[in-house]
Amino acid sequence: MIFLSIQLGFSQEFTLKETPEEIALKKEKEEEKQYLEFQKHFFEALQQKSREDYNKAIESLDDCKVIYPENAALNYEYAKNYLKLKDYDNAVFFSEKALKKKPNNTHILEHLKEVYRLQRDYDNAIKIQKKLVTLKPAKENDLILLYIRNKQKDKAKESFLKIEKLSLFDHRQDYYDRILFPEKYSELKKAPIKKPVVLENTDTSVKKKSTKKKDFKSILTLLQAEEKSNKFNELVADSDEGLSLFPAQPLFYLLNAKGQNALYNYKKALVSLELGLDFIIDDTNLLANFYDQMKIAYLGLNRPSKATNYQNKALELRKQ
Repeated sequence: MIFLSIQLGFSQEFTLKETPEEIALKKEKEEEKQYLEFQKHFFEALQQKSREDYNKAIESLDDCKVIYPENAALNYEYAKNYLKLKDYDNAVFFSEKALKKKPNNTHILEHLKEVYRLQRDYDNAIKIQKKLVTLKPAKENDLILLYIRNKQKDKAKESFLKIEKLSLFDHRQDYYDRILFPEKYSELKKAPIKKPVVLENTDTSVKKKSTKKKDFKSILTLLQAEEKSNKFNELVADSDEGLSLFPAQPLFYLLNAKGQNALYNYKKALVSLELGLDFIIDDTNLLANFYDQMKIAYLGLNRPSKATNYQNKALELRKQ
């Protein structure tokens, strides 16, 4: 009887102990449960971000963080939401966390570059862009733009000549060429006007003053006179020259775009407008004027939905 009790006890203890296969299966089920929970919260975060409720999106990401704190996709989503909230410190922090897991991920690198660019921290933006160039040589186009914004024209020219040899230019080649090598376009001012317009006389003293001094005020006065007189070829050429001297002046981009739109060069107008947007700081009226020109360009390109979108943006700004 005693022997039987001991045997039963031993048998129960033996059968209650999990086998390695059972332990592995249990672990697999737990991991699957965690993964599904992570996916649920992550999807909720994406939905909240699409609704532009970035704080709620971050709350859902916090739930994800409990499960997989070092997940690269999670930290990248944190970075995107914090950027939308203009919390640049956290946007940088989480971008860098994501890059520790995915150091060569071009999407994360582009995002971090964008965070620095929006803060006008061009030195750090250039460092990131250089890494992007090593991964995708055509990204040198963006490096040119950053050099221009950082007032490093010599560096910009070096990059321009580099990708010219490799034939890797994007749609901004003409813009870069005009800004970096304005002397090549001196004949453009003599070209015939494309549009049949009635011209008024531009004050020649204004032209002489601008040519002699080449300061911001005199160039702006000249461009405004050319705009008023409908001298669009000269407006484009002289605004190009103005941008080569003052690449961070949004008014020059706007006037260049007005000239391009008037000459039916809608794609070139959009390039000027898109590049100039970055230099607008707390000026809703100027921004609305940019949107007006974007509307004209998209109408010219037969893209009415885009045109309507920018028309509405301009109206909203003017209501503020």
